[in-house]
Amino acid sequence: MPEDLIKFGMIPEFIGRLPVFTAVNKLDRAGTGFSLDRAQERPHKQYQKLFELDSIELEFEPEALDEVAELALLRGTGARGLRAILEEVLLNVMYDVPGRTDLAKVVLPVKWCANE
Repeated sequence: MPEDLIKFGMIPEFIGRLPVFTAVNKLDRAGTGFSLDRAQERPHKQYQKLFELDSIELEFEPEALDEVAELALLRGTGARGLRAILEEVLLNVMYDVPGRTDLAKVVLPVKWCANE
């Protein structure tokens, strides 16, 4: 309701510009996993494409993707937090991989994600 947004700190002039209000339920584990596995904008697939630019295959163990979804739920960030978690997990690898000729494949095991 508009009153809730005012209590949250938004000014009435801004709220008046919003034509529609809706409520959504918090994602559960299945919903967050769906965002990683089947949604149109799959963050892990985008990272795979980035690695392909350096001719390196990036593979995720299925349990690792489950763990990323679980971390997003624990943080309360839902589907939007999936990319941030993958960025944290892959950051060091992304700095190390470019330009390496001795590497053809990187596999992300579940232990990388579990040790946040």
